[in-house]
Amino acid sequence: MPAFKYTAINALGKTVKGVQESASKADLKLMLEARELIPLEIFTAEADPSKMRKGFFSAVPSNELTVFTRQMSVLLKSGLPMMEALGICGHQTSNPELKKVILNMQDQISNGQSLSQALALYPGIFNSIYISLVRAGEESGALDQVLTRLAEMITYEEEVKKDIKGALRYPTAVLIFLIAAFFVIVTYVIPKLATNFNKAGVDLPLPTRICINLHLAIKNHWFIAIMLLTALVIGFIAFKNSAKGSYIIDHLLIKMPYVGNLVTQSIMYRFAYIYRMLTKSGITVIRSMDILADVVGNAAVAKDFVDIKMGVEEGEPVSTLIQKSDHFTDLMGSIIAVGEKTGDMETLLDEASQYYYKEMKYSLSKLTDILPVFLTVGMAIMVGFFVLAIYLPLFDISKVAGGMKVK
Repeated sequence: MPAFKYTAINALGKTVKGVQESASKADLKLMLEARELIPLEIFTAEADPSKMRKGFFSAVPSNELTVFTRQMSVLLKSGLPMMEALGICGHQTSNPELKKVILNMQDQISNGQSLSQALALYPGIFNSIYISLVRAGEESGALDQVLTRLAEMITYEEEVKKDIKGALRYPTAVLIFLIAAFFVIVTYVIPKLATNFNKAGVDLPLPTRICINLHLAIKNHWFIAIMLLTALVIGFIAFKNSAKGSYIIDHLLIKMPYVGNLVTQSIMYRFAYIYRMLTKSGITVIRSMDILADVVGNAAVAKDFVDIKMGVEEGEPVSTLIQKSDHFTDLMGSIIAVGEKTGDMETLLDEASQYYYKEMKYSLSKLTDILPVFLTVGMAIMVGFFVLAIYLPLFDISKVAGGMKVK
């Protein structure tokens, strides 16, 4: 639901401000009046630049977010009120951005907002998973336990991100080198040699003609290429952001060789980890499916959770619905089925999350081994092509020169 900022007058005549999620302004007005507040103004909550991501990176490092989450868990578990716990965390953090955010959240909570509502104002720091799970913890009364599990989850996922970045570092460097070499050879080396080849009067081989035509296309029609590339990028982003497009892309991602296996294991790990957390917190299955659809990070699987919710409402077991899906593994379907029969769902989900986390790390290491092989083959093909484009005409020139000497 959208968030709205409001200014109202309470029963004591004091002005209060806050942010509240609501289906519409009219609904929020009724909600405020029910709380004996007189609304003065209501408007859509706009994202403050200080609350959003800066570029592609969060203003708060994940390790500091983990520390904040663990501290909140410990302080709340010890019985401290929310405001006092936030004050301690704000005082102890060394990150100025996080300190500012915590102070602002204190103001929001003092005006009647929940912690999850305050967190929702900072999407660049607290993502949808974090906010949804905190909301679930508030609903179940087990916020301290949810925060503990959240801190563990942030740590696990950060380790995976570091592994992925490490795995992509070498392939990215090689790819940049190949692209740079391609443009240097096509736009500078080949044109210089082509002039000498034409003067020698030799017939140019196919690889050389391809390079020359590429050079002419870049030279004479570069603006068209840029426009087409821009249109493709904009079109892809628009398609990805549409409901149908995101479903198709995420579905194909799961079905891709090598990468699809890693994506599936990541989804299974996240599902098992979060579903266990929700189950342990006493959240109903139907509410859990709503949360999982919001936080899974894959549109195709999110649709499955919506379908599972509808099936559960009609009386079908979760395991049967999961086994019908193309996006869940057979193992996960069996684990859920056993959990439903034995009533020990939490233990089985915990074991499943650990299993898929290890499998995810193993698949990532395999992908790291395979990528250099593909890059080496691609580099060999590219180098071989340019060697033929440059040296075949030189061989022809040497033959012509040798023939002239014989005469």
